Amino acid sequence: KKKTVVNGSLVVIDEANREEITLNPEGSYTVEKGKKYKIKCTAFGYKNYEQSITISNTTTVFEVLLEPFKEGDNFVMKSIYFYPNTYALKKSSLGELEKLLEYLLKNENIIIEIQGHTNGDHHIAKNKAYGTLGEEWNFEGSAKALSQKRAETIKKYLETNGIKPERLEAKGYGGKQPIIKDPQTNEEGQLNIRVEVVILKD
Repeated sequence: KKKTVVNGSLVVIDEANREEITLNPEGSYTVEKGKKYKIKCTAFGYKNYEQSITISNTTTVFEVLLEPFKEGDNFVMKSIYFYPNTYALKKSSLGELEKLLEYLLKNENIIIEIQGHTNGDHHIAKNKAYGTLGEEWNFEGSAKALSQKRAETIKKYLETNGIKPERLEAKGYGGKQPIIKDPQTNEEGQLNIRVEVVILKD
């Protein structure tokens, strides 16, 4: 909308052999005239972009215009991980959390709902192996209550890092909104265990 440059991840695919083009050491891609390529671009806070282009004989200038998320849109936080049956965050989640924090700091009017989702609605017992650790490791109760705690953990992280509480809502849905309704494999079940963000106001 504002024609400002944003940090994004760009992928260029050769459509003839469906192979991804490797980035050169200097940060550019080598493409061939007359060939067709698929451009994929992702940037936090924007909708995923995908388009096919053909490299012409003249210089091809191709501008990628990303559409920002707006009120009512939602997205899955791809790299948010908790230890099983706890609301203890894994350190590998920090990169994704920092992206969400940066997004909210840059867009001061945005209000979000942080949603916790689990795979099913079973009862969760404490893991004795975590007995000496903090309360976030020793959860016992329903999957819905666990999903609420996980959403609140992310809300707390954002508040601690300067986001006003009134801009954040945390809600646990348990297994009520699965991506895959009847998962047959562990991989399918893992897709249901997620943190989703909904833009309530942009």
